[in-house]
Amino acid sequence: MFGDVLKYQEVKKASLLRTQLDAYKRQVQDLQLKTTEETKRADKAEFEAQRHQEKAAVLTVDKEVSVYRQ
Repeated sequence: MFGDVLKYQEVKKASLLRTQLDAYKRQVQDLQLKTTEETKRADKAEFEAQRHQEKAAVLTVDKEVSVYRQ
């Protein structure tokens, strides 16, 4: 009888831990997805910034050339 009570308590404890573990797994998956999305967003922003810097450099050179010609 006492053994059955202990087994029941262990099963209940294991079930609670499994539920908590599943919740943590979902949380990790969500955070990994968010991290991936933020990394893509940051990469895109970095690319756009670099593209704008290159465009600004070209415009600066064009401006200097046009001033030199006048």
